[in-house]
Amino acid sequence: MWAFACGVVASGAALTEHWPLVLLGVLLAGPLVCATSQAVNDWFDRDDGVVRCVRDFTGYDRVMVYQFDPDGHGKIIAEARDPRLESLLGHHYPATDIP
Repeated sequence: MWAFACGVVASGAALTEHWPLVLLGVLLAGPLVCATSQAVNDWFDRDDGVVRCVRDFTGYDRVMVYQFDPDGHGKIIAEARDPRLESLLGHHYPATDIP
């Protein structure tokens, strides 16, 4: 909302003449920005939700999602684990270590 209001002020538009549009813009900018931010956040958290669901369903101590590069090397990009286990999130493994 502040970004919209600052943009209006910086544009040099006469606020007294266009106040209904300015008010409408400020009121709409907040929900639109929040909704977009939440959608982006949900997109990036999707892997975390998958590993939690698989771990809950299977009962395994650790469930991981690997992201593979074109050469077959893997990186752990999401992990759900028993809290007693050390995290492997972010670790890289060569293709020869991954069956």
